[in-house]
Amino acid sequence: MLSIENLCVSYGKISALRGVSLSAQAGQVTVVLGSNGAGKSSLLKAITGQIPSESGSVHFEGRSLLGMPAHAIVKLGLSLVPDGRELFPRMTVLENLLLGASAGRSINTKGDLDNVFSFFPVLAKKRSTLARGLSGGEQQMLAFGRAIMSRPTMLLLDEPTIGLAPLIERELIDRIVMLAKDLNIGIVLVEQNATLALGIGDTALVLEQGEVAVSGRASELIASDRIKQAYLGM
Repeated sequence: MLSIENLCVSYGKISALRGVSLSAQAGQVTVVLGSNGAGKSSLLKAITGQIPSESGSVHFEGRSLLGMPAHAIVKLGLSLVPDGRELFPRMTVLENLLLGASAGRSINTKGDLDNVFSFFPVLAKKRSTLARGLSGGEQQMLAFGRAIMSRPTMLLLDEPTIGLAPLIERELIDRIVMLAKDLNIGIVLVEQNATLALGIGDTALVLEQGEVAVSGRASELIASDRIKQAYLGM
C-alpha cells in the first residue's frame, strides 16, 4: 500500500534521513521506533509532502507522492495525525471535524460524523465545545476523528499517546487496532512507548540517526536483546 525506497531528506546541511526504506500494508500496523532526533517525524512529513525529499521514492497505492502537495495527498486517502495535534483551538469539536471532511474524500459527511461519534462518544457530547477547552486525551481523540473524517485508507500517527493518562492511552491503542483490523486501514505508528507499540504491531523498524538500524516482524523485535536493552529498559 505504501512503499518507500532509499529516501533521503536534509535540512540544509543537516541530514535527517539517509536511505530509509519502508513498506506498509492495508489492515496492518507498521511501527517506527527511534530516539528523539532519529528522523521519525521527518519521515512522516516527507511522506505527506510537508517537506521535500532529496532522493529516493515514495509510492502510495502505486502512485508516486514526491512533489505532490500535502492537500492532494490527503485526497488520495493518506492522512496524518501530527505530533502536537495541531487542532484549531478557537473552533468547536464539530467545526474541526468538518474541516477534516472538507480536506479529504468524504461523500457522506453526516454518516462520517456518526462513525466518529460512535468511535469517540465523548466528542459527541462535546461537539459544541471549543477545541482548546478539551482535555489532552479529548484533544487527541479529536485529532484522530478529524483524520478519520477525511476517509483515509492509511493513517500516519506521530506519537499519539505521548503525555496521556494510562486509561486514555489504552483506549487510543484499542482504537488503532480497531482501525487496522476491523476497517482494514493501514497504520504507520511512530511511538516512544516501544512495548506498547510492538505489542500491537505487525512489522517494525528502528531509526538511528536517520538510518534504518533494524527491521522485521514486531514479535521478533520485541524478543530482540538489542531492542530490549535500547528501548524496553530490560
